[in-house]
Amino acid sequence: MDKPLALGKIQGNIIGGFNKDYETFLFLNVLDAGKARGYLDEIKNEIATSEEVLAFNRLFKQLRKRHGGELGILKATWTNIAFSAAGLDALKIKDLSKFPKEFTDGMAARKKMIGDLGESDPSNWIGPLGSKQVHAVLIVAADSQSDLYQQVTRYEEALTACGGFSIVFRQEGAVRMDDPGHEHFGFKDGVSQPGIRGVDKPTGEDPDQGNPGQDLLHAGEFVLGYATQTHDEKPGHDGPNPDPGPISENGPAWTENGSYMVFRRLAQDVEGFHNHVKNKAAELGMTPELLGAKLVGRFASGCPLEKMKPESN
Repeated sequence: MDKPLALGKIQGNIIGGFNKDYETFLFLNVLDAGKARGYLDEIKNEIATSEEVLAFNRLFKQLRKRHGGELGILKATWTNIAFSAAGLDALKIKDLSKFPKEFTDGMAARKKMIGDLGESDPSNWIGPLGSKQVHAVLIVAADSQSDLYQQVTRYEEALTACGGFSIVFRQEGAVRMDDPGHEHFGFKDGVSQPGIRGVDKPTGEDPDQGNPGQDLLHAGEFVLGYATQTHDEKPGHDGPNPDPGPISENGPAWTENGSYMVFRRLAQDVEGFHNHVKNKAAELGMTPELLGAKLVGRFASGCPLEKMKPESN
């Protein structure tokens, strides 16, 4: 049987997700291992857990539904942190040889395999992201720009004062205020997230489905130390095999309840995309809305291309 998730030991952006309007990524390098470890010990209780984030997200949804809108009724500022292999080495963490090669090599060293060539070559990446290894990323997310600014400023001052870290890059992020819930090309975002067993409850008669069309998956697909998916088909079962598979082990034993994060900064030519869709749709004799949906995999509203199969009588 799959063991219960230790949600109080899993960072909050792994399960649950911050779901905030404003976010800042502080990229750090270790200057002094002892001082850096001391600072990390000081802020360990500030690292948001999945248990906290899930509880907040559920309460937020309940209050928003009851009040008919957000209305500033509930706010929180969350912090998580991630380390690269170079960062763990700089902190004098042992057992690095037990990590997978993809992690220890890093993205820049694997540019040919990933396809980061030409204009996308790491030498053209912004800031220090391609020129050298970044040791850590401190992720701060908030419901308002002022709350985010206050928390990030506090971290920047403390990081400078501790003498253990240097801030080598800062990336700001925010949702589209002109079209909430949609990505830059105008398509509804976040519509195909899988459900997680032990977190998302079945909402219908099928115990292996969460919301309609949402398969319930085992958390070990992205959280270390838990059951993964069994990929063999189960006779008579429609959808992913519900039986727990092998426990995910992809690093030292102390990485249990951790996960791997990828940070990619992408350039998107929104105008070029829409012009291409408009011109190509005219050639093919279809509407730009339909061709855009075929390219992205859903309509701008989030509606799927494939209609739901009618239930048999």
